[in-house]
Amino acid sequence: MKIKMGLIMILMVAILAGGFYLTQDETWSSLTFIGTWIGVIIAMHILITPIVISIVRARDRKRAELEAQQNQRQHHDASPSRDND
Repeated sequence: MKIKMGLIMILMVAILAGGFYLTQDETWSSLTFIGTWIGVIIAMHILITPIVISIVRARDRKRAELEAQQNQRQHHDASPSRDND
């Protein structure tokens, strides 16, 4: 997962660098400049969405495992012990 995230981060930097390179000679009020940066923003959004989804799913999975362990521990503690000393 770290390798995948690293590759996505490199791709995001490349997209930003490409956006800056393509618009370096454009005036800020031109349609080409605006269209290029809208495209860059859309591309970044497409790249960021899978990262966010994977992070949220991993967090939810960890939370569910923690809750299951706590429920199991509470169930085990609530059951009467059968020590006959």
